[in-house]
Amino acid sequence: MNVFERLESFLRDTYTEKIIFYTLVYCLIQISLEEVLFFTYHFQFWIDAFFEGVGVTKNGIGPNITPLAGQLSLFSVLISAFIVWLTFSSSKAYKILYFILFSLGSLVQFGYWNALDRFFSVQDFYTSLSVPTGLMLDSIKLFFSPLALITITIYGLFLLFVRAPSPKKQGGLITICALIVFSGFFSYRLQEPNFATFPVPAFYRSLVQVALTQQDNSAAERETIDYVHPEKPTNNIVYIIDESIRADHLSLYGYERETTPTLDKLAQQGQLVFWPEAISAATCSVAANATLISGIQHLPDKERRIYKNPTLFHYAEAMGYSTHYLDASSPRLWNSLSGEDLIIMDEYVNSVDLLYPGLEEADGILAQMVKERLQAGTGHFIVLNKTGVHFPYEKTYPESAEVWTDQPPAEIAPKHVAMINHYDNGILWNSDLFFETLLGDLALELENTTIIYTSDHGQNLGEIESPEPHCGRSIYEVQVPLALIGDVPENIDTGFEAHHINIFPTILDLMGVPAEVRRVDYPISLLEATADDTVARFYMPGDSDFFTGEPLLYQD
Repeated sequence: MNVFERLESFLRDTYTEKIIFYTLVYCLIQISLEEVLFFTYHFQFWIDAFFEGVGVTKNGIGPNITPLAGQLSLFSVLISAFIVWLTFSSSKAYKILYFILFSLGSLVQFGYWNALDRFFSVQDFYTSLSVPTGLMLDSIKLFFSPLALITITIYGLFLLFVRAPSPKKQGGLITICALIVFSGFFSYRLQEPNFATFPVPAFYRSLVQVALTQQDNSAAERETIDYVHPEKPTNNIVYIIDESIRADHLSLYGYERETTPTLDKLAQQGQLVFWPEAISAATCSVAANATLISGIQHLPDKERRIYKNPTLFHYAEAMGYSTHYLDASSPRLWNSLSGEDLIIMDEYVNSVDLLYPGLEEADGILAQMVKERLQAGTGHFIVLNKTGVHFPYEKTYPESAEVWTDQPPAEIAPKHVAMINHYDNGILWNSDLFFETLLGDLALELENTTIIYTSDHGQNLGEIESPEPHCGRSIYEVQVPLALIGDVPENIDTGFEAHHINIFPTILDLMGVPAEVRRVDYPISLLEATADDTVARFYMPGDSDFFTGEPLLYQD
């Protein structure tokens, strides 16, 4: 009997042997290709992982990969065996559905590994909901990995040519979905969502985590402010949250290229103060913005205070301000806000409402809108999210605005020259487009207006050998600008090492919110803090869950 006859005999034998065979097929498809990726991107670390038996951390900032934890757990293998048996046992219609599910998981997981050196996470899901469609399509193009097609092809061929006995009863679809959900629930509740496992189940496990996280978030109830200030405010407060701006690439912060001429001019005229050592709360936009809007105190946010604390809009309404939320960065409500929070806003505008022709024009339109509202008088509280300089950087400014094409000031690898030039050009265009429109001629009176300017996070621009510009773990991804512009209180100590969490109480001080009205014991305000008040600062990396993960200590 030759090899093929033995194989045919084996295939026709008992259910137990078939399940074993299909499990091996599954492992061949999934484990082998995952390990191909592992060797491709992490070959130099494999020996350490093998001997330590606990995984590896790439350059101290990469994902903590523990290949054996998920792949060799008996529980996962048993579920995988049953899923594979059901997959190959199903009718043609179900096989098409399984193929689609498998293909989606493979494309997403291999794409994220190709672009960001890690698997898709819950935080990635929420980020994807907040970005404009154009940026989403660009990201898909950048993330695409041809390796996914290999996996999909192999799986498709097995679905076509491998046969197995049909289940005794119908309901295979319900069973397989239930197993996926149960597997995800099991992993989530053990709080081990990041261990390495087969790419496709890991993807659907992340979606299960999204559902469970959303359920927990929905259970949180926003606290309100039962207070009405007796007098109308006589000032304006503008809270500008930029996108992907790293402080040390601003000429305001000493960068050799003149990337922020308007801000530089304001500083020279004494209308701007800034904190040289400010950092963000997280390396991903969703987590950072939620912190900025809700005023949480601690990381991680174990009590889900971003959904419970009164937001800045609640305090502004209580103090009599007209409230405006202008968001050029997203077509959907995000930043930990919900539809109920919209009730207290006098104006909400998102990227769809703005109808800007191109991404590079959005910030100029946003600046004009802010200027018009400020010129209408005082009593305005305005929060805005700029489009900023999100990657791909070359799409954040028009070709006509390109200034730098030569070697950047710092010593960098040749492969990063074009990237940094695009980034600096993007900052110059977006900064001057916005601040020149809003404040350039200084025709706008700033005596009664205070502007708070920061960014959601910084960027990794090649200093760390990692493919991700943000949502990683490096310190460069949390180095952000922080400035007060216009009607700025005197005797501010900018030697204080500021953090995102200090901005919320600062705005409450600018509003004049009484201490007895504040529902939370917030951190120290930037108006009060001195260099002696500096404490250890932590931030949430992109591969760590915002509610249960481990924050990183910022060490410059």
